[in-house]
Amino acid sequence: MDPLLTASLLGGALSFEYRTSIRLYLSAPLVSGLITGLFLGSPAHGLAAGLLMQLLFIGSVRLRGRPEPDLPPAGVIASAAFVIVSRESGGTTPMNGLIMFWSLLLGLVAAAAGSIFYTQWERFASRPAGRGLDLARQGRTRASSALHIVLSLVHLTWGFLIVLVVLPPGLAAVRFLSTRLEVMSAGSMGSFPFLIPLVAAGALLKLLRDRTRLFWFGAGFLIATVFFVFGGGI
Repeated sequence: MDPLLTASLLGGALSFEYRTSIRLYLSAPLVSGLITGLFLGSPAHGLAAGLLMQLLFIGSVRLRGRPEPDLPPAGVIASAAFVIVSRESGGTTPMNGLIMFWSLLLGLVAAAAGSIFYTQWERFASRPAGRGLDLARQGRTRASSALHIVLSLVHLTWGFLIVLVVLPPGLAAVRFLSTRLEVMSAGSMGSFPFLIPLVAAGALLKLLRDRTRLFWFGAGFLIATVFFVFGGGI
């Protein structure tokens, strides 16, 4: 099956799993990255991308009424981009570090897009969801279930479409930025010194916003450590 179609179907399925009552937690980036890698023929690369994406959001808590990153398709997109571009570049290239970096950034863009979409969707869906509850109280369970299924299919459709729309131009961008743009032409995951100040800067910004210290500095340290552990690539 075409990798783009495979990733899109997986994004839709995991979005459906995350946003409905199924909740097997397969949509967590750590798990979805591994699943994406398995479907695309490189579980190690998928797991690595999913692990790093998970570290970025390891302290994220889902709270009603607050915008949250849309992680199910984001994890699939980041992992698929890393697997596909890394394979095209030979798999052992020292550019794997750059490919990982831009793949994660692509996943973050998708997570932000999903956050905007669901902020608007939840406002719209409150009325039909209330109607479904009224139908259930009236004993019209079939009508209530049908309405619930229709609303749930929105998650499946969104997960499928966001991967289908974002991944093709995202792959082109990752290829260009990783192989042609000489940001760190001799770099690998082990020669990624500019990653540490970027992580530290993000941790400081979060510290100033939420006035928390231990978690964000710890997360930044873990991300930097993972990159150094991988050394010359995956």
